[in-house]
Amino acid sequence: MRLPDGKLRHKVVVNTPGGFAELLTWLQKQGAERVHVCMEATGTYWEAVAQCLAACEALTVSVINPAQIKAFATSQMVRTKTDKVDAKLIAQKANCLQVARAAVRAGITSHLEWLNQEIERLPQTIRAHIDRDPSLAQHTAPARLYLRP
Repeated sequence: MRLPDGKLRHKVVVNTPGGFAELLTWLQKQGAERVHVCMEATGTYWEAVAQCLAACEALTVSVINPAQIKAFATSQMVRTKTDKVDAKLIAQKANCLQVARAAVRAGITSHLEWLNQEIERLPQTIRAHIDRDPSLAQHTAPARLYLRP
């Protein structure tokens, strides 16, 4: 976690609901008003924690392709590969908007707003497509589609 003062905080938890609860408690104790949680999409390990954290209104959750973190590490000339180093890189990558120059910040913000609108629209579009196609509708079990920016 990168705090407003620029300091980093690390916390290791088990990948279980109990570990997620411990993480949420720890995040609250850090005193940050707005928290942006960012993680790599590594195998399936990220899915449960991302869903748990995304359910919290006070958190913004991002899942990044590991290739992006690897490329970012290369651009920062980081060759060490440990969990702690990876966590620091992910925190730095998640903070890119805050360090972007004013000249590009508006464009980044505009693009993020567009992406958020698309995320809101996509489940409705998928559901409408399934409803219009009888073969899809009969083979599709009712499911809850959940996406969060």
